[in-house]
Parts: sequence; C-alpha cells; structure tokens
Amino acid sequence: MQDFRPENTTNKSHNQGSTFNVLEFADNLSQGEQGIWFSGNTAACSYPEDGQDRYFAIENDSFWFRHRNNAIIAAVKRFPPDGFILDIGGANGYVTLGLENNGFDAVLLEPSVAGARNARKRGLGQVICSTVADAGFRDNTVPAIGLFDVLEHIEDQTGFLKDVKRILVPEGCLYLTVPAYKALWSMEDNYAKHFRRYTLSRISRTLQTSGYTIDYATYLFSYLPVPLFFARTLPARLGLAKASTAEDARRENVIKSKITNAVISVFHALELRMIKRKMLVPFGGSLLVAAHSNT
Repeated sequence: MQDFRPENTTNKSHNQGSTFNVLEFADNLSQGEQGIWFSGNTAACSYPEDGQDRYFAIENDSFWFRHRNNAIIAAVKRFPPDGFILDIGGANGYVTLGLENNGFDAVLLEPSVAGARNARKRGLGQVICSTVADAGFRDNTVPAIGLFDVLEHIEDQTGFLKDVKRILVPEGCLYLTVPAYKALWSMEDNYAKHFRRYTLSRISRTLQTSGYTIDYATYLFSYLPVPLFFARTLPARLGLAKASTAEDARRENVIKSKITNAVISVFHALELRMIKRKMLVPFGGSLLVAAHSNT
C-alpha cells in the first residue's frame, strides 16, 4: 500500500504552490517576515495559545497526525480538486505539506503567527497569516478548501461555512475532518476550546444546511472510541482528570511499543482501503468528509 506520509517535513525548501499570486484572490494581504502574507487585522480564534508549538513538536512522529494525513490525501485523490486547495486554519502546515508532497497545489491560511512561522520552517511556499474574513477573499475565486479539525472551533459554524462557500468557485470542493461523538467529550476538548463534537448525521445536516452536497463521509480511527472514553472521558466525568501537558500530548501521540504500532497499522491500512473504495467506516474517533458547494 502506498505510504502518504510526508517526508523530510522540517527545513525542507521547495517552490510548490508558488506558480500563482495570492493577491489574485484576496485583497487585504501584504507580504512580511519570512515571506508570510499578512492581513491588516486578525480576529481572535478559539484555540489555545500554546497549541501550535505543542503539536509542532510531535506532528512528525505522531501516529494520529500521520494517519489523518494519509486519510485526507486518499480522499482528495478520490475526489480531486480543479485547482489549488486553501487549507484554512491549517496550523503548522503539516497537512498542507502532505498535500504538496502528493502533487497538489496548496496554500496555508493560519491566523496564529506561531503556526505561520512553523509552517515556513517546514518550507511551505505559500503561507497566509489571517482569518478568512480579514484576508478579504473575493467571491468565487478558490477552487477547493480544507477544514481539518477546524469547524469544532467555530461557534457560528453555519455562518462560517456559508462564508467559505462564498469564496469557493461554483461546485468547488470542501474537505474536512472533525472530532466524533459528544459522548467522548473530555478535558482535552476544553483545552482545545472546542464548541462541539459530531456524529455523521450532525455534520451531514450542518453541511447541507450551509449549501453543500456531500460526496463521501466516513468515520476514522475506528479503534479509538473505547480507549478515549476510559482514558479521557470517564476520568473527566469522575472529576479525576488533570489539565493536559505537552508531555501528555507526546506520550499519547508517539507510541513506542512495536506490537501496538503493528496493531494500529492494520486498522489504518483497512481504513485507507475503505476510503479509496468510498466505503463507510461505521464508527471512530474522527470524521472525514468530501463535499462540494451547491450552485
């Protein structure tokens, strides 16, 4: 099976995504430090201040980030865009770089300066430090958009999705991932400043109400709900959970046991085969959706 894992994801220099000018689709941007594009103002976002640096330190070694990338890229290949992908809220650019390394033009849009700087350290050619609203995107100019674990941070999700639809070209692609099941809510959701978790029916209704048609939707990480419930949710409900630290995040994301890695690799391979065949993984810790905007 083909491995979509990004290679050499730090200090890599390349020019992918540099064949077009971001000023062709956004009005309020100017280029600043490290070649990053900035808007004049950037609204506050529902995300922890230390979140970007915490995850930047572990993304390259994380089984979770690696498999999510592989699943996203498999879905994008199954439902390819007609042009570049704007990775909105793409944090440190891990997904953006994975898309570029697999032949897709991609632009990172990240409101935090820390995330934008980390993305440049990864060698991304097109990095915008802004929100969608502050960047001044023109109507019907963006061929495809990625929202990878972003929507749960947006309080007015319908309004946000409609604004995203405004900048998409007619029938433009939307790819997204979100955390699954309210029943799995834990201290980690509080730390991450989530507003909600989703079921397949809930994300489907939200997208349809906002003007999208779903092409494919599935759960991911089918083996995670039970361990997440006992490791995170149950302690939180019993008042035994403690605030997550950077070391906790590393311990959860970087698995040293060869046996455990071998077992989860079997699940990952199966899920990737199912995505390629447009099959539904019936449950899991996350959701993956490919959709397009209605005309």
